[in-house]
Amino acid sequence: MEFTIMSGMMKQQSKLNKLIFTIFGSTGDLAYRKLMPAFYNLFCRGLVEYDVIFLAIGRRSWDREKYISEIKDGVKEFSKYEFSEEKFEAFAKHIDYFEMQFTESEDYQKLFNYYSSFPWAKNNDTKHIFYLAVAPRFFATIADNLAKTGCLRGECRAIIEKPFGPDPETAKATSLELERAFGEGQVYHIDHYLGKNMVQNLYTLRVENKFLDAILNKDFVKSIRINALEKIDIGDRGAFYDQTGALGDMIQSHLFLTLIMLVMNCDAEKGSKNYLDAQIKLLKSLRDPNDIENNLIVGQYDGYRDHDEVDPASQTETFAALRVFIDNPRWENVEFLLRSGKATEEKLTNVEVLFKGGQVLSIEIDPNPSITWTILADDANLEESTTKIDLSSDAEINKSDSPEAYERLVYSCYLGKKEYFPSWEQIEITWEWILKLQNLRRECNIKLEPYSKGSKGPDSQAKMYKTKD
Repeated sequence: MEFTIMSGMMKQQSKLNKLIFTIFGSTGDLAYRKLMPAFYNLFCRGLVEYDVIFLAIGRRSWDREKYISEIKDGVKEFSKYEFSEEKFEAFAKHIDYFEMQFTESEDYQKLFNYYSSFPWAKNNDTKHIFYLAVAPRFFATIADNLAKTGCLRGECRAIIEKPFGPDPETAKATSLELERAFGEGQVYHIDHYLGKNMVQNLYTLRVENKFLDAILNKDFVKSIRINALEKIDIGDRGAFYDQTGALGDMIQSHLFLTLIMLVMNCDAEKGSKNYLDAQIKLLKSLRDPNDIENNLIVGQYDGYRDHDEVDPASQTETFAALRVFIDNPRWENVEFLLRSGKATEEKLTNVEVLFKGGQVLSIEIDPNPSITWTILADDANLEESTTKIDLSSDAEINKSDSPEAYERLVYSCYLGKKEYFPSWEQIEITWEWILKLQNLRRECNIKLEPYSKGSKGPDSQAKMYKTKD
């Protein structure tokens, strides 16, 4: 069976030029595993002009050569393009390292002088993108100092990652401070799920395959399941994860965004005001958390409390499964099951649409993007029965030119394509919803269920998923 999907290749092929891409927090894991490999991919595509600098800001007493040697292995391991010394050497000419204490105001004047050393960076047609890969308490300090010292010349944008703050009120205030410095609409809240080709295809599948959109509603659909399971544990993210858990780390952001792309009304062009309005309208239709004893399962893998910077008596969930409903005419009383867990038996991110007639549409996002349509047909024997037939498609999905998530996102930020980034209103709505759920969990004393690393997760989820599991 053939489906029309979004091509893996980025449609718009404008080259990066007159750009200084500055990374605060450039010596961390994000730059090593994601950002520098993404820049290398763009370079290999021929999308990086001579007047582009990827500037690494760091407090360590390194020079340019030292920084390049540090990120080389990351580029080699995590970029999608074949690594070669010759190509990396050419790419590295675009990388520079600038030592500074980003909490010290006087160092920003030195940064201004650095920017001014490039003749092409003195004009207002230069673009600056600032990636703030630091703790959110430093966001306002960086933005304020950049503005005061005149570093924000030309068109300036900021990219920030979660956590955006300790609570929605503080995060909103910080986001407004950033907008005052960088300009209205120039703050990009990144969520790498929106950079994934298959997540974007959840919307495209329905737009381009009208028969599919026609049957995605309460009349035909029994249940929709969205899963994000990982084999790995939390690693060295104890301080962050113990304050966030599976509900805040995965479900509030990644899984709700996946839900939006799958079930929002699809009668608007991507990036249009109607497109963004449809996403907000859907989120506002989320039924408030209720009947929590039957609609929420939380678990914690054995040994979680032994991680560094984790409370020895932690009640943080490393696994969560919840039942959600959308109160609008299209999805009335259809159950949505969202599930995410660390240290499970498999790595799998997918969407399953279970139809009332027994058919299943399965869309795998990771690790092997594919679409499987399971239908029922008469069995080829003398008895009256049915058998399931899989109609699978993965050839187009797995094209080698498909961009990696961060590659797509940094490129989209350069182009100003905000449809690849959640709006603050989206973040605020889902954050408040999860906070209500967490408060109910405490009030109703929903207990953590222990589970073994490498297992399916808590045993009680079988009841929630009894129609299939």
